[in-house]
Amino acid sequence: MGADARCAGADPFELEGRLDWVAKRRLLETYIEAENVWWEDETIRSLDLEYHNVNPDLGLYYGLDQAGQMERLTTDQAIEAAMQHAPADTRAWIRGEAVRRFGDRISRIGWGRIGLEDSGETKWLDLHSLVDGEVASLNDQLRDTTDLNQWLRLLDRNDTGAHE
Repeated sequence: MGADARCAGADPFELEGRLDWVAKRRLLETYIEAENVWWEDETIRSLDLEYHNVNPDLGLYYGLDQAGQMERLTTDQAIEAAMQHAPADTRAWIRGEAVRRFGDRISRIGWGRIGLEDSGETKWLDLHSLVDGEVASLNDQLRDTTDLNQWLRLLDRNDTGAHE
């Protein structure tokens, strides 16, 4: 039986080393009990944020991982590779390519939109309506051009509302 089948009907709290939110909750509950504080305490809010600190020397998740209390689903090498080369069927690929190709023209960038300066005005690549796993053919077309206006046309054609 695969791990997904074992987890499907499980009590989430039995999956402490596999589910991030359960591990964080247990960590905070342990602190609350040991220090006799409550959820509204500023220290808990600080620990809540520090759990997700991406610095391996500071993030509380990394402490659990280093103590062998978290089950890793991937390797650091795979994460590093994905940071350099996003999967081709994702919006992350579009964001990464936009930075690579038009980085000097980017005025704003977020999960769902990229603002690019063109002839004194900001043009927007709106990625909100794109669904990961369904954008491979669009990304193939984007890969074939380095022209910003062509990118805008291709994204507009894909019903993203690219222009604002």
